[in-house]
Amino acid sequence: MSTARPRISDDPSGEFARHGAVWSFGFVLILLKAAPNWQEWPLALRRWSGWITLLNSRALTVYLWHNLAVTEEIGLIGLTSGVPLLAENVPWLLDSEWLAMALAWPLIGLCIVAFGWIEDLAAKRRPRLFPCPRQPRVPQQGCR
Repeated sequence: MSTARPRISDDPSGEFARHGAVWSFGFVLILLKAAPNWQEWPLALRRWSGWITLLNSRALTVYLWHNLAVTEEIGLIGLTSGVPLLAENVPWLLDSEWLAMALAWPLIGLCIVAFGWIEDLAAKRRPRLFPCPRQPRVPQQGCR
C-alpha cells in the first residue's frame, strides 16, 4: 500500500510549503491583474455563474479552511487504505487524485456552511448561508 502523495514527515525542511506559498502568491497576483470587468457572464460561463459567485463570495473561508479539508482528506484515504476489501480490489482508486478531490471538496463545502457566514459579519452584511446571486424579478406583463 504505497501512496504517491507527499507527507509532511517526508519534507522536514518545509520545501513543499515554500514552493506552494510562492506558487499561490504568483497565481493570486495574476488573478488580481487579469480580473475581468464583465457586465454579464460570457456564454461559456453562464451555467457556472452560481458556483463561481458562491466561491468568490466565500473565498476567504475557502482559503483559510482548505488546508484542514485536505489534511482530513489525506487521513480519510489513509483509513480507507487499511480496509482489505478496498486495498485488494481498487488500489488504483486509493492512489488516485480523483478520490482526493471527491473527499476534499465536500469537506470544503462543509467549512463554507459552517464558517462562511462569518465573512458576512466581518463585511457588515446580513449573514447568508449561500450568498449566490438572486435572480432579479421580471415584472409580469398583466392583461388589461
